[in-house]
Amino acid sequence: EAKRRGWRIGSYRSALWWLEQRITPQLRALQRGGVRALDNTLPPVLRDYSDLDPLEILVGDQHRWDFWVVDDETGEVFRPECYLWQDLRTRILYGAAVDHKYDSQLMGLALRIGIKIFGAFRNIYTDNGKQELSRYIMSILADVRRLGMEVQAEMDYPLDVADADSEDIMPVVTVGKHRKAIVRNAKAKMIEGTFNVLEGIMRNQFRLPGYVKELAGDKDENEIDEKEVKALAASGKLPTYREFVLTMCHAMDYYNQQKAHRGVLSEWRWTPKPTSATPFKCLEQCYTDGWRFSPLSDDAIDLVFLARPSRSRIVDRGRVSFQNLLYESDELISFNGQEVDLRYDPIDPSYVLCFYRGEYLCRAETVEYSSMKDMELAERKITEKYSRRREFIEQYRATRFFGVPTMFV
Repeated sequence: EAKRRGWRIGSYRSALWWLEQRITPQLRALQRGGVRALDNTLPPVLRDYSDLDPLEILVGDQHRWDFWVVDDETGEVFRPECYLWQDLRTRILYGAAVDHKYDSQLMGLALRIGIKIFGAFRNIYTDNGKQELSRYIMSILADVRRLGMEVQAEMDYPLDVADADSEDIMPVVTVGKHRKAIVRNAKAKMIEGTFNVLEGIMRNQFRLPGYVKELAGDKDENEIDEKEVKALAASGKLPTYREFVLTMCHAMDYYNQQKAHRGVLSEWRWTPKPTSATPFKCLEQCYTDGWRFSPLSDDAIDLVFLARPSRSRIVDRGRVSFQNLLYESDELISFNGQEVDLRYDPIDPSYVLCFYRGEYLCRAETVEYSSMKDMELAERKITEKYSRRREFIEQYRATRFFGVPTMFV
């Protein structure tokens, strides 16, 4: 039509060229990835953590280590997974737990280890994942609140700072809201870079061997990697699972007490300012300024962090069955036929804690079996039963049912 009328206009191609000159990267990101992609093209909002108290906010995340290890018992070759908690103010590695696979129980165990060492925390900041939102983790927060501590779950603003230095990542945190991180922008959490630092310490300081499989490699490359890993395991060149865990603990201690941390140094608010600073040095200075730990008793920690089975158990003559083991307690005898809730330590199967209608009832120990040959043991077990029977007879004698005599009175 333009050619027929003699109009002097550009072609469709030239129109696209002019439009291209006016489209910014932000508009293109918004068109392709929505608001989240737009956020990643804008300047990140960074924050100084020096106005926080130690253990005021813990950041946690799971990680699959870039080391192949051999299971000490089964000989299985695998890459361990862990959950790690880190303090935002001091960068102290608060607590960690490692296993074959990561789950909510591993999160709770890492918190339990940290609270035994450093005392109570106030807030946690996690991903928006299934394990982080599990009933177990929510119950931990509820129980900690009942102990009189302020506990809230936190989230970071969605950023993509993958190219930033792991010790200088300080994104904004909004205190006082129950929020979780956005998975696709998990690099905004400073703990993401901490894992890389820890792996470097394990390799360079403690010389831990172990082959790393390229997850981004194609199928053929991965098959070759599997063969090489098995060959390394057969030749004894891979660390055992126990060796890996011990090295990880040493690396965490090295990170806390010996490795200079640029983020800690940049937030150093005391004078004179040192030439280098470690997380422990920062914690010591906060303690000198008047901050104090908030320790909890072992019993309180157990009540909060012990794992919980998915269903209740029925008391059978003073005993409950759990994970193919029998647990007994004298306090359970009166609750025969009743349902009780259990809490257990995955590391120590020798006992469980029993709760009746939400209230703590007792601690039940694994049943000690009698013997057909050990007469001392058999006699002791029989004496224990006679003692229990005598106790109930005495209670019965002290009871009057409307003045009606009984055969025992």
